Amino acid sequence: MAPSAWLRLPSSLPDPMPLRRVLIPAEAVPRQLERARGGVFINLTRADFEARVQRAAWNIYLLQHPPRVLEMRYRARLLPEGGLAGKGEWKIVNPTSASVFLPISGLALALTRAQLDGSAAVVAELEGKQPGLLVEGRGEHKVMLEWTARGDLGPNGLRFRLEIPPCPLTSFEFELPESNWIEVTSENCLLSSPKPAAGGGRLWRLDCAGKGEVDFVVRRAAGGDQSAPLILARLQTRQSINLDQIEADFDFNLEIAHGSLSELSFECDPSLRPVSVSVRGSESEAWVWQPGTAPESPAHLHVPLPAPIQTGIVPVHLHFLAPAAGGSSWRCPGVRLPGALLQGETLALWVAPEIRLVDWQPGDFELVRLDKETGAQVLHLITAARKERKGNSVSKPGIGSAGWLGIGPERPGAQLRLQEPQAAVRQLSWWQVGPTSQTLTVVLAYEVTHGPLFRIPVRLTRIS
Repeated sequence: MAPSAWLRLPSSLPDPMPLRRVLIPAEAVPRQLERARGGVFINLTRADFEARVQRAAWNIYLLQHPPRVLEMRYRARLLPEGGLAGKGEWKIVNPTSASVFLPISGLALALTRAQLDGSAAVVAELEGKQPGLLVEGRGEHKVMLEWTARGDLGPNGLRFRLEIPPCPLTSFEFELPESNWIEVTSENCLLSSPKPAAGGGRLWRLDCAGKGEVDFVVRRAAGGDQSAPLILARLQTRQSINLDQIEADFDFNLEIAHGSLSELSFECDPSLRPVSVSVRGSESEAWVWQPGTAPESPAHLHVPLPAPIQTGIVPVHLHFLAPAAGGSSWRCPGVRLPGALLQGETLALWVAPEIRLVDWQPGDFELVRLDKETGAQVLHLITAARKERKGNSVSKPGIGSAGWLGIGPERPGAQLRLQEPQAAVRQLSWWQVGPTSQTLTVVLAYEVTHGPLFRIPVRLTRIS
């Protein structure tokens, strides 16, 4: 059925294009037909013509004022067989009084029930085109959905890819058992800390405004051990790259969502050497450093806690030194906490004025800002979406590698080169001419813009 057949049209709209209505007297009709010879004429009454003009005007108006989805909220529980079953609620506004179809081509959930304002909703493909939801009447409407989704079981857990129509406000709530947690693999999605669910287990909330596709993995503690601690981690890293060494500071913000924690065991890049450790602002002297068993194996830093911690936020600061790889391949060293769910890392790289980065490789990071501090460069980066790695091969540490043993986000890397000196020179010359001799006085003002300047070349020309 065509849209114009079921639209309830209000009074009238302006013509969709400039139209001129001219009344031709009967005696002038033959002359006008002769002028338009070769054209196609359709016999219409004035009423039929005006009705067609109005239908065209309303089709254009409806394209310019479509219904919009203001908010989408979904809630689901994890099924024992490895799927999701849940409900959804949409808030829709229709700016016109006409009955129109809202395109929902991005919806790939398996719908088992759909209601609009308490009545059965009409979801169909109009004239063989994209699917749509029939919205009748002006104003706000509420859509209630019941849906299911199937997950793909992999080595890291149960992966879900939920395809939904884009919306400015979109949120998901998932009820999971105590032994399960969520790891988000989509960009621009915010995973909140879990809360106790009414029916047992934990309730996880995921906000992903404007997204049309949401990827995440439901993971499970090894052996279903519900006593294993669940740690959510955020990391802020700052590294200063100098000619002789690299200073690295790692600030972990750990949130214990489940279980008890008595010791922190970090895996560290082999090039790092610890200097100091502090937990909750207090310096720790009981940490133990365990170098890697091979040159390319990760080292381990064990930090016992003064007392077991069951809930709350645990800030941890780690300070390291590392040798600079001047003139060779350099990869940004990293630290990770095995078993913790890393929710993102921000990285600031301070590069000394004497150093130049060549063949920059961002890895799994995105550059968001570049600052200048007294001649030095400061690169501000954040972790981006993880890239799929081919095969199960392990990359050796180096530029563009996947990190030690291929674990964690791929670290940025570059070639470190000594910055060639660059300077701007301003010259002032004074000539003193006497009866028997001449004197030349020259003042050179150097402004060094890059690199160290150890000598000033001056060429003297003999004047006869």
